[in-house]
Amino acid sequence: TLKGRIAKEVDIFISQLIVEAVLDPLDYAELAALLSAFVCDFKPRPGKGEEDQIITPIPKDCNFTSALTKAIGKTLKIVQEITREEEELEAYFNFTAASMEEHIMSIVNFHLSDTVYKWATGFDFVEARRESRAPEGNIVRTIMRLSQLLSNTKSVCRIIGNSELEVKIDHA
Repeated sequence: TLKGRIAKEVDIFISQLIVEAVLDPLDYAELAALLSAFVCDFKPRPGKGEEDQIITPIPKDCNFTSALTKAIGKTLKIVQEITREEEELEAYFNFTAASMEEHIMSIVNFHLSDTVYKWATGFDFVEARRESRAPEGNIVRTIMRLSQLLSNTKSVCRIIGNSELEVKIDHA
């Protein structure tokens, strides 16, 4: 099936984003920022006075574009739906895993999406990382992983014939 061919290149979450055309309205920088959430491993530590706050997949201090905000909302909805299906299967087979919130946090992490967005729009690296609490190594690792994910996503675009998205990925 088409979904099966897509899933060989990217994971189920990204294949669902492609099939549901969540990525289509995004420009290249928004696309990079959104997809960076799937490869980001930076977990911020609470700062002073924030010890009791729960770390969420989306930081409060990001200034995302409206198109990216909508795509993030759709992405989280898709991730939640797939995670809910996984939980049902786990319950059926008496397998218990992390809570849904922990599982979602292990799948998407938007804490460097703002930094990636700035870098993709032409900010130099030093400028893009200035407002991030992440160490340079985490940012570089995220960008390198993002590059591989974009390459795989481009292959999917070629498979399904989405040349418009393929061109955006080339610019990201």
